[in-house]
Amino acid sequence: TYGAALTVLGAATVHLAARRQTVAPLLGLATVGVLLLYGAELFYIGDVFEGSVPRLNTVFKLSYQAWLLLSAAGGAGIIVALSDKRAASRLAGFGAAAVAVVSLTYAVIATPNRSAAFATPASIDGLAYLSRADPAEYELTRWVEANAGRGAIVIEATGRRWGRNADGAPTLLDGNSDYSETGRIAARAGTRALIGQYFHEIQWRGASPANHTEFTRRQDLVDAIYLSEDISAALAKLAEAGARLVVAGRFEQQMYGPAGMIDFAAFLDIVFESGGLRVYAVPTLTPTRTS
Repeated sequence: TYGAALTVLGAATVHLAARRQTVAPLLGLATVGVLLLYGAELFYIGDVFEGSVPRLNTVFKLSYQAWLLLSAAGGAGIIVALSDKRAASRLAGFGAAAVAVVSLTYAVIATPNRSAAFATPASIDGLAYLSRADPAEYELTRWVEANAGRGAIVIEATGRRWGRNADGAPTLLDGNSDYSETGRIAARAGTRALIGQYFHEIQWRGASPANHTEFTRRQDLVDAIYLSEDISAALAKLAEAGARLVVAGRFEQQMYGPAGMIDFAAFLDIVFESGGLRVYAVPTLTPTRTS
């Protein structure tokens, strides 16, 4: 089906373009859209999903572009058909318009649902929801943005969830960090996190042994800072990380538990506090000559 559609659309595009017809660009858009869909059937990309959900990214990401092109060509094509003086063109235009109107039913029904019936103010501010849902976390984020400095390393939870066993030793309860809030401060405030969502790091940077080793090392380093039971060890880890600030926000409390985190206040300065959430400053140690 894709092959036949591509042949017809491609030939029509070339023919009408040669005759300088205004509808040629519309057919060109449709041709490229079908080509993207057809290409996903003909070519296989062995990406990082190959062993679990092969072709996932290939199919759905090419489909995005394809349906955008096809919808643009189809919408304009309906107008062209309805404007044509020939009865057959108008009839086809009315049929296509009817299908388009019916297909918009979902958009009409879904819009109130997705917008909570427009009960909240419309905004393109990505932090607007956070300011309403968790004002203390919002204030923390804004404080870090204003005071940390762009590119500063700020320690925040890795996304792995920890608990304590019967002996009081840290126990990993859930090692999956993807689709969590890890890296949220870095994303919102422009700072640097040592590690983001593990699998997404692998997805974009490659599933090499070196990357797996490095990303795991970074997760272990950050978790060791929060779970350390020794102040000297925690300071050493902070120095190794090159950290300027440590966040103890809502997400950190969830991932490490109130009893799981080291008492940062015992050896770090509290530079922000609101609603039980805190940011700690890591001391800058500079060597001083004594003689």
